[in-house]
Amino acid sequence: MKPNMTANTNAASYINLVMNTIVELTFDNEKDNQLENIINDHGLLRLKPVPIEHEKIAQTIEEMDKKGDYDPEEYQDIALTFQCYEYVSEELGVFIDNYDSASKLLSNEIKDNKKKSTFQVRNYISLGSIISKSMLEESVQKICAENETPRDKLAAILSKILICALPNEEVLSEEGIIYKMEHIISEVQIEEDNKFIQFANEMSKAG
Repeated sequence: MKPNMTANTNAASYINLVMNTIVELTFDNEKDNQLENIINDHGLLRLKPVPIEHEKIAQTIEEMDKKGDYDPEEYQDIALTFQCYEYVSEELGVFIDNYDSASKLLSNEIKDNKKKSTFQVRNYISLGSIISKSMLEESVQKICAENETPRDKLAAILSKILICALPNEEVLSEEGIIYKMEHIISEVQIEEDNKFIQFANEMSKAG
């Protein structure tokens, strides 16, 4: 499966968004090694947006169907994730076009010779769509709940199928660094033209 949600990369419209990720790193605090600064300075927190592994989701659903004994809420959530991916890739023809990121250290906590460093990473992401802005908005509007806007609906859908991955996860593993990440999508904008650079600049100033 390709990194893009669809193999087509000819955009007729764009979805720009911000993904905020809280990253917690836990590691040995040997002589106050300032490892958190080394990690950040070397770009190891320059997170890359990627879609979920669609085939694994489909396989999980198939296994749950065969087993028959499963948590209904868990099954519903996984099935909804599958439907969101299918909708975005097939109906909207979305692909990852461009991205940039900025990270900052929020806090350090030392306990039992372990240091927990918490970072905020803001990813500015541009998604291309093979359909026009008006067609995209019309399609999303059809599945909006009452008082829900297409931008809100897109944020909810994309939150289920888009994640950010570490650029060199193996480096952290080699250093014995444990990490946790939580993502939130916000500031969704639908554009006719590619305004990613302008969008990223505006969002970085606002952040």
